[in-house]
Amino acid sequence: MKKPVSHICAVFVYTALIMLNVLMYLQGRFDPATGMLGLVCAAQLLGAFVAPTDRRLYWVGSVVLWMVALGALYDTVVGPAQLLLNHAPGARLTWPMVIINAVVVAVFFRLPWAYSFGDASRSFYGLRPRKRK
Repeated sequence: MKKPVSHICAVFVYTALIMLNVLMYLQGRFDPATGMLGLVCAAQLLGAFVAPTDRRLYWVGSVVLWMVALGALYDTVVGPAQLLLNHAPGARLTWPMVIINAVVVAVFFRLPWAYSFGDASRSFYGLRPRKRK
């Protein structure tokens, strides 16, 4: 069975998050929440190669991808916009940069959406497609 693009992109996101955790640890900026997300990503990456069509892997992967997308939204759009709105000293972004980040994050939200609700992804894991109205 051919793997959907969302599955391949999810493996890339898991790998990138694991590498981010290693770099944060080496720089001394490691936090427990990101560390736990990195451990789950390591388990997901291992599971993607050991049992790629397991339904539990699908559900956990869906939650992880939504968490990563929401974290990117907060770190690159909501947090900097709040600093700019409150005129906080040391805010390094400008409003056009926040808007560009919002567009990039909106495109990034396409991955968890396709992974969770896409017909190709659901059929790969042996689940029925979502009902259409």
